[in-house]
Amino acid sequence: MKIITLLLLTMTLTGWTLISSTVAEEIVLTYTKDGRYATIEIQKTNGPSWFGGESTSQITISVVHPSAIQEQNPYLALKAINERNNLAAIDE
Repeated sequence: MKIITLLLLTMTLTGWTLISSTVAEEIVLTYTKDGRYATIEIQKTNGPSWFGGESTSQITISVVHPSAIQEQNPYLALKAINERNNLAAIDE
């Protein structure tokens, strides 16, 4: 519970806005700031429940900038290779 409180406070104080949260077997918090998205996943690895006693957790933080997300089409890369190979064949 201490880590959740720390994350909520720190993210808010640094300008991130909580846009989604899920509390179940794992806790997932999604934040946004300046067009970026951060996802924090917290998985309890052992010990008592989330809200009582000490336990250990695995925390994964992922930050994505919108320009990092592009339309993925693996065939475009193949097309570029084929065009390059065709130009090389013409030059010979």
